[in-house]
Amino acid sequence: MPEDKANAALNNPQMKKFFSAQPFFVQECIMQTGVGASTETELKQCAENLSKKQPAE
Repeated sequence: MPEDKANAALNNPQMKKFFSAQPFFVQECIMQTGVGASTETELKQCAENLSKKQPAE
């Protein structure tokens, strides 16, 4: 299940704090795709890329 990789990375308190501060759609995309970022830098890059792809409102 893809969520397992994302959940494993969130055992790190700093990564969990950063993840929790992201908009809901970013959190949801990361959890659904199971990105599996192994470092905080990778998680930040992923969140940044997802935020750039958000449709303009």
